Amino acid sequence: MSIQIRAVAPEDVARIHGAWAHEQSWNPGTVDAHLFPLNDVHGFLVASVDGRDVACVSIVKYGSTAFLGYYIVRDPADRGKGYGLQLFRHAQQYAKECNIGLDGVEPQQANYSRSGFTKVYDNARYEVITSASSPNTPPTGYTLVENPRSRCTDSGFIRDLREFDLRYSGLPRSEDFLAAWLAEPSIHSAFIHESTASGPIVGFGTVRPSATGYRIGPVFTASPLNAICIVNSLLAKVPEGSKVFVDVCLGNPQAKQVFESIGFAAIPGWATGRMWTKGLPIKEENLNGLFATMTLEIG
Repeated sequence: MSIQIRAVAPEDVARIHGAWAHEQSWNPGTVDAHLFPLNDVHGFLVASVDGRDVACVSIVKYGSTAFLGYYIVRDPADRGKGYGLQLFRHAQQYAKECNIGLDGVEPQQANYSRSGFTKVYDNARYEVITSASSPNTPPTGYTLVENPRSRCTDSGFIRDLREFDLRYSGLPRSEDFLAAWLAEPSIHSAFIHESTASGPIVGFGTVRPSATGYRIGPVFTASPLNAICIVNSLLAKVPEGSKVFVDVCLGNPQAKQVFESIGFAAIPGWATGRMWTKGLPIKEENLNGLFATMTLEIG
């Protein structure tokens, strides 16, 4: 039976990739699939058989790096027939010149290894139920800025954010995506600046609604104290009694300690490995500033 592979239009990504991720209980952010195509309008692929969509994947190219996600064969009856593997290989070919990353669940990591991926660290999903917020101030010498939506049209600020994000993600994201991410009313952001609000960005985090509860990510900063300030700021924006989830980078030995100190607990059995085809795309020492990944779908 022949398989057809096509790139879907940005307006169809939520209907297919986003909806299927929800069906798989991945708990995606409610606006994720609407915003992700701003990074690569050609990177969201679907495989169909006899006119029926059977599998999807995303392969978002960021210059010399790319990230693979949303790898789903929707119907269990269609699994084991090679549809997913053909789509996966097509995605790899699309980004063949890139260092490709993905987050693989443990049972699939051996398969990804055979396709040229090497695990560089693990992520673990943590959760907390929010309670009444307490006073939250950054360490001396730093300034906390929350939801700077007026700066979403400031090209200099967005460029600075892109460079800061790149330091910890290794992914030169689209400035249009970052501006839209910060401007989205349902997404709350927290920044730490050195000295004053006009000083250099030294910390960044966001929280957004998801199919169940809320998702924090990313949390990037070189300081554990600043990480605690960012996370507390984000939790204060969420209704009391809500569940909040985060994918904690275990490659940073301080990340687990920071989230556990705030009351987060690991969800048993929910872990992934961040894997790359050409090695970690950031300086190894910058892992110590990666407390939580932005998403498991686009890195």
